[in-house]
Amino acid sequence: LVDVGAATALARHLLDHTPPPTPAALVVSLRALERLCVSSAIAREQAVGAVPRLIDSLAELLTGGANPQARASASRIVAAFSRTESRNWMPAELRPPPRTWHPYSIVYYTGVALEPWGPEMLNSGLGGSETAVLHLAARWAAMSR
Repeated sequence: LVDVGAATALARHLLDHTPPPTPAALVVSLRALERLCVSSAIAREQAVGAVPRLIDSLAELLTGGANPQARASASRIVAAFSRTESRNWMPAELRPPPRTWHPYSIVYYTGVALEPWGPEMLNSGLGGSETAVLHLAARWAAMSR
């Protein structure tokens, strides 16, 4: 579906359809676009590239009176758009080799966030999962002494 431009077609259908899709059709179209965008970086790029105002329309759905299913799908699509792909940052040959962990290592993964994260976040405040990781790491370190 991604190879034939399904994300592009769905994005255009949602925005350029006259008259606007019925509530039931809106939910089905959003759910299909959501599934494509969650599973494929290429689909996310196609959807946003096809219709730059897609983000604005999703924001309207999130803040407007759309039905709960449409709002939920719109929210998941926006979250999918925030995913970063390493292929967008650096060519494979320039990336450092994958890190190998000691067999008894504990590795924390706190998930995807909508806001950008970087060292400056230490000054502006961390989210709950990041704070939990810092506390857990400090406790593990204290126990190993």
